[in-house]
Amino acid sequence: MKKVYSVAVILLALWAPSAKAQCPPGGGFAFPFILPGNICQVVAFNLPPNALIRVFSGASDITLRNPDGSFPRTDASGGALPFYNCNSTPTHVVTLATPTNTGCFANVAAPANLPIKIKSFTAHAQSDNSVLLRWVSVFEINSSQYVVQKSVDGRVFSDVGTLKAAGNSAQTINYSFSDRQVVNGGAYYRLKLVDFDGSIDYTKIIYINNGQVSFGQLSVFPNPFRSEVQLKGVSSSDVNRKNVKIYNAMGMEVNYRVLSGNAITIDPSLPKGVYILRVKGEAFKLFKE
Repeated sequence: MKKVYSVAVILLALWAPSAKAQCPPGGGFAFPFILPGNICQVVAFNLPPNALIRVFSGASDITLRNPDGSFPRTDASGGALPFYNCNSTPTHVVTLATPTNTGCFANVAAPANLPIKIKSFTAHAQSDNSVLLRWVSVFEINSSQYVVQKSVDGRVFSDVGTLKAAGNSAQTINYSFSDRQVVNGGAYYRLKLVDFDGSIDYTKIIYINNGQVSFGQLSVFPNPFRSEVQLKGVSSSDVNRKNVKIYNAMGMEVNYRVLSGNAITIDPSLPKGVYILRVKGEAFKLFKE
C-alpha cells in the first residue's frame, strides 16, 4: 500500500506543472504562516472549489491529513487552509482534478506582511443621515478585530466602533458598520486591523461628504496618487462621469471608474505624469507617481 501511495505522489508531482493553465481566471495564490505552538498552514485561494488539495516541498508531499485521515479540500469559494509539516518549506500547492473541477497549481509565495487582506473599503451616506461602511477581506490570519476610526480633518482619528474579525479564513468575508454619530459636512474613515498577537495595521483613508459643500473647497488626496483618489469638497452624489472628467497632458480624456462615496480609481496602466481633474468646470492638477 505504501508503494502504491508513493507512486501516486510521484505522479501527482510530475503532473502538477501541467495544471498551471487550469486555475480559475487570475491564477491560484498561496503563502505560508505559522501559528503559536508551531502549527503550520498555507492559506490558498482562487483555486477550483471543493477539490482535494496537497501541499508540496519540491517533489515531496508535506500535507498533514485531517483528524479522520482524509486530505483537506478547498471550500465552495476555492479557498483552503491546509496544514503542513513545519520541518519542510512549502513550495507549491496542487488541487486534484475531479469530474466537476479541473486541477490547479499555485506557487507558495513568501509570507505576507499583512495578516489581513482587504479587497475593498467603502462608505455610503444613508437616508437617515448615517454612514454605512462596508469592507471585504479575502483572507485573514490570526485576526482579532476591526476598529472603525473617524476623523474630521484626516489627521487625528478616534474610535467609533469595533467588530470581531474572523481569526483565520481563506474565504471572502463581507463586513459592515453603521456610523450614526454623523454631522453635516465631510468625514474621514479608516480601519485599524488588530491581530491576536497585538500587531496593528491600518487601511487606506476614505472620505465621504454627506452635506453640501461649495466647489471652491475642492481638494484631492492622495496627491501624488497611484490609482485611487478621494475628492473632498464635492457632494458624493456629484461624483459621476457627467460631472467628473480627467485629461492627460495632451488634453485627451482618460478612463476612470467611480467607486463609492467620494472615491474614483484612475486607469492604473496610465504612465506617470501630470493629469487634470475637472469637476463641473473647476480644474485640479493631479500627479501620478
